[in-house]
Amino acid sequence: PSLASQPGLVPLLTARPMTVALLLKLAVRCPLLFDWAQRWPELAAEVSFGSIRRLSEPLSLVLQGLPEGERLRFAHKQALFRFAAAAALVPESGVEEVHGWHTRLASEVLGAALAESASEVARKEGVEKGLLLDRVCILGLGRLGFEEMLPGSDLDIVLLKDGGWLLPRDPERSASIETQLVRGLVRALTGITRYGALYQVDMRLRPHGDSGPPLISGEALPAYFISPGAQEWENISYLKARPVAGNLSLGMEAVSAVRDTIMGHPLPGGAPARITGLLARLEKSSPTLEGELKFARGGLFEIHALLFLLQLRHKAKWRPGGTPALIGALDEAGAFAPGEAAALGEAWEWQEKLLLHSRMLFARPPALKERKASLAAISSAMAEFSGAEEKLRALRKNVMASWSNHFANGAEPQ
Repeated sequence: PSLASQPGLVPLLTARPMTVALLLKLAVRCPLLFDWAQRWPELAAEVSFGSIRRLSEPLSLVLQGLPEGERLRFAHKQALFRFAAAAALVPESGVEEVHGWHTRLASEVLGAALAESASEVARKEGVEKGLLLDRVCILGLGRLGFEEMLPGSDLDIVLLKDGGWLLPRDPERSASIETQLVRGLVRALTGITRYGALYQVDMRLRPHGDSGPPLISGEALPAYFISPGAQEWENISYLKARPVAGNLSLGMEAVSAVRDTIMGHPLPGGAPARITGLLARLEKSSPTLEGELKFARGGLFEIHALLFLLQLRHKAKWRPGGTPALIGALDEAGAFAPGEAAALGEAWEWQEKLLLHSRMLFARPPALKERKASLAAISSAMAEFSGAEEKLRALRKNVMASWSNHFANGAEPQ
């Protein structure tokens, strides 16, 4: 009924029977996005071959063609619909392609939201146009930093500033401006409007967490990692850091210094055991299929912990390309036994695909008590996940064997 309520949409769908077919595919393969089509019927027009061909279109170009108002949120939903249509037509798309597309979209949205907030604050405070954008950088951590975003991923971000204050000669005014800038950015990303929020945002990975300043200077960031307050899981997190919006040169300089600092200072003894203990607590606090895929022994987070601990041990240099690139760098550094790199790569890719299709198929993360039925539903939708239970067990066994071989008894990574 809601699809029919949109003026002009019924004639459009009547004239495009393929769009109707694609919408039916979305209903089966991605119920969440089909629900979006019912809530925002104007988005249904984006499910077409023509819109799929515009998947690589920069967000800035799309925004220019939309009226003022909620254009950023509409453009974001538009983009997600285009990708969902492509996924319905070409389900065999590689997970790295999915990562690249969703990472680019999130990065462009962050850039637009930061520019919007900076412009609003500058106008209100009488600050020179462009000054705030030139003195601020958003660092992406987690999936955003490692360029492995998926549908539904949160944004783990840290905001950097050039120097101690944005306005060095007026610290009191600068503090007010910084607060306004951060609040405006978060509001632009998380505020609920007709088209919903853009992303959930997590800024707790900044130094000292919620008790730390909302913006940290580029010089102070690397210094934090030789302080007693730095936690070993933070070291691992910041090895994924990447500048994504604002003054990218400022961000790159800080990220390079952070990497050099972390790589030059070994973690305390027993770090692997403490990390596995943390993952166990996280798994217990997230009793869903997604929580298990992330935090279970042999799961996605343990693979990443293993890889980054080995990166510290072997001093393997950072290179773009996410998990496959890191596995390649470690293999070249002699970190793995014969066949181990391929086994870890397969375990990561298969579980990553399983997480992707779980998010595409289910509107909410299935509870653990629904695990068996959920895996069966994914297997029915995607043939490659037939026998998912046995496959998961075998892949995770390989990961746990690698963990034991490299870090028996929780030995330190260096």
